[in-house]
Amino acid sequence: MIPRLIHPVDVVVQQVNGAGTTIDADFREPIGTVATTSVTLSGQLSEGRGRSLAMGAGGDTPTANSTGHVVFEIDALAVANDGAGVVLHIGDRITSIAGGAVNHRITRIEDKAHYRGRAFHRWAHFTPE
Repeated sequence: MIPRLIHPVDVVVQQVNGAGTTIDADFREPIGTVATTSVTLSGQLSEGRGRSLAMGAGGDTPTANSTGHVVFEIDALAVANDGAGVVLHIGDRITSIAGGAVNHRITRIEDKAHYRGRAFHRWAHFTPE
């Protein structure tokens, strides 16, 4: 059985485009504005704060202070963006969920729903900017 999303919505993720950004050779910092690329993905939103006092072995956890998470199907991420695939990164911005404008930053990425030795869902935890 392959787990599927129950209520998928369109999620617009804005990612940094490293090839389109000019980098200073001495300081390794971007010069001018950072080029970004927006990608529309299908994901399922889950809002709700975690336990604010949840601590991991290394201290505070990003999932405890997150505002919620978006669940993406890993197979759908592999063929998104016209077949080029999308790799989510910590620090990517979520600019739209279900047509509504938001300003969230991805703080943690986890693979979930393990069946037959592999994960089928990728959770992107976020906090507002």
